[in-house]
Amino acid sequence: MRAVLFLAIVTAGLAAAPADRAALTGKAAASAESTWRKLDGPSPDLSSRELFTGALAWCEAGIHADRLERLFETAARMHDTDPASPGYGNFRWSWKHAVVFDRNAVEFSMQGGALLWIRHRDRMPAAARDRLRPILELGTEGCLRHRVRENYTNIALMNAGNLILLGEALGNAAAAKEGYRRLDRIVLYTSQAGIHEFGSPTYYGVDLDDLLMIEAFCREDRGRQQARALLELFWTDIALNFHPAAGRYAGAYSRNYDYLHGWGGLETHLYLNGWIERPEPSGGALVFHLLGQWSPSDSYRALANRFPREVRQVWGSDPLQTRTHFLDRDISLGSATTGYGGRMDFLLTADLKGTRDSVRCYFVPDGRGDPYGKNKVAESVAAEAHQKALHLVPFWTAAQRQGEALAMVVYRPGDIPSDTVSLESHFVMTRAAAFTIGGRAVDFSSDKPRSVDIGENEEVMLRLGGGALGIRLPWTNGAPARLVFDGNAHGAVRLTVNHRGAPLRDTPLPPSAVLWVRVASGLADNAAAEAWRSNFAAERVACSANSRGITARRGDALVIRAEAPFQQAGVPLPLPTTALIEHDGRDIGAPILRRVEPVRSLVAQPPPLPIRGEPGKPIRWEAETGRIVPFFAVGEDPRASGGKFVWLPGEPGQPGGADLGSVSWNIRLTSGGGYQLRGRVKSPTPADDSFRLRVVPPVGGSPRTADWGVGVHPEWAWVWLNDPSTRKPMVFDLPQGTTTMEILPREDGTRLDQLELVPVR
Repeated sequence: MRAVLFLAIVTAGLAAAPADRAALTGKAAASAESTWRKLDGPSPDLSSRELFTGALAWCEAGIHADRLERLFETAARMHDTDPASPGYGNFRWSWKHAVVFDRNAVEFSMQGGALLWIRHRDRMPAAARDRLRPILELGTEGCLRHRVRENYTNIALMNAGNLILLGEALGNAAAAKEGYRRLDRIVLYTSQAGIHEFGSPTYYGVDLDDLLMIEAFCREDRGRQQARALLELFWTDIALNFHPAAGRYAGAYSRNYDYLHGWGGLETHLYLNGWIERPEPSGGALVFHLLGQWSPSDSYRALANRFPREVRQVWGSDPLQTRTHFLDRDISLGSATTGYGGRMDFLLTADLKGTRDSVRCYFVPDGRGDPYGKNKVAESVAAEAHQKALHLVPFWTAAQRQGEALAMVVYRPGDIPSDTVSLESHFVMTRAAAFTIGGRAVDFSSDKPRSVDIGENEEVMLRLGGGALGIRLPWTNGAPARLVFDGNAHGAVRLTVNHRGAPLRDTPLPPSAVLWVRVASGLADNAAAEAWRSNFAAERVACSANSRGITARRGDALVIRAEAPFQQAGVPLPLPTTALIEHDGRDIGAPILRRVEPVRSLVAQPPPLPIRGEPGKPIRWEAETGRIVPFFAVGEDPRASGGKFVWLPGEPGQPGGADLGSVSWNIRLTSGGGYQLRGRVKSPTPADDSFRLRVVPPVGGSPRTADWGVGVHPEWAWVWLNDPSTRKPMVFDLPQGTTTMEILPREDGTRLDQLELVPVR
């Protein structure tokens, strides 16, 4: 939907009428005054991005044209102009940095730079214009050199948008074409793997900025349609995961900076579209929101007010990269099936009724004594790099059905840095709730610190209004657990498992724990709450833990498992979704992207004819006869059978490629049996010698996935898919009917000519 200006839209049921455009433009312009003051020196913390956003804010407000030349002169001094430098065309992130260490600097800078040229080049002073154009031309080269993987969602979108807008504005057709090609790749990736940086309140704000700028200013209708479709997908995600009682985007998500409250850049979009009442946004980057022309319709708000609802969605190409979120009127519960790995991830969460400042409930694996995310450290070894409140990245898996979840955390030796000062699993909760342990009330109303031991498998319950949360620890390998108020000023209480120095019971497992969480809504009085608590306390989760691994099971409803050394989780119950965005069992996300290219043409392709097999005989077929989903492609080689092969294109010996695409074939058998698989391959180097195979049986069966390391073969050769534990050909029990076999990305550059299933005799 194209609106006159989304700031002016006021629809029924909105939380508040947004401020007018002129007032917010003035706020954005006023915030740039701090940038102007930093030019004296310049200040070490002057960033390259703020030079361009500040200039854009002033131009939009129609003020300070006389200052532009000095801003651009400073930006030129922060530009890497050395053609031999790896950072050529990029910017130093801040004045204090001697070199380019964060390649994203060119994207944040050129986002403002492109709009300056598109909207204001004819009105700015000639001297400023002459300063700006060469910066933009070299910045375009920096964006072209910045190869961003499609799963780095916010920067991939910004990179594609910058190339499109810069290329079109500067008359650089090649750059614009490359930008549209990269946007195609993002749409394709998202149509198959979902939004990889899932749910981040910080990065969703950047994503929406990127898409609004593409939709408003790109010249090709195809690009505008793609941007609108992605905006629809994001807002469908936002609406379904928005919890009105908590007033925030809720559930598990990939990475964010605000541990306690879950706020980030998305907050500005929620405010400007009337979804939250405060705070009124500020900052120079606000100008990007003000230039957008697309806005979410009332239908999205209707989605956010349907209760109860269960939302499930994929966020990557791996089958376990999924999340689940159950929302009821008083509380929500969210979990991710596997960890994202961003060191600021929230993989098990609950959100209760409250205000913007209310503490949300979340799990955090802590090695720095920082459960509330207040102590920031350097993100990397680069001098004075970004400071963030980083936590550990242990093994994680979870399963959730409606308002109940099981989760497992394991701290492997490699997960614990040598400078780790603590090793604790925290589940942080709001102090505003009423707490019980084993049915006994625990009072945290005093500001005096208090710690209460929790017995093995004893339930902790917190209740706030009609919402309640129960949490238990069905398994820890001897680590003590306590409910703690440490005197913090944040309004937080935490359940803490202290893994350091804990006895290991009778198993040599690394520090580990299983968490069991259940939520309830609509508890009208104390009697209803006590009945719910008693029921939770009476039930059991069966845990099996030994040197081979850990399994936790609550009947047939919830199952999680993992084998040592905990590199990969077992398939949980319920089975993970394959939907882009599933609302109460129906995928409402995938149809959004099927309306636009290149997904529309891909979906319209007829399925390949099934490959039929006769009992007891080998089945051989050409790889290129399958259904090929980009970025897999058909290549030509006169020495290949039929002169063709399939591959994920890539330079020999170079890492790269994309977690995207597949080649699949339907194998139809008249009777089941055991088969071994081999392929005719060509794999030039150790960096180009593997695929991933997925075997999907007829409806009702569980998929089986295996990494296929074919080894180095400079010339075409037949290679078996071996079982890594026995180094003998792996046996697949294929049932009667149609089984789908898929080749998925692992390393680019590996070529596949033919495949053959050989019956086991």
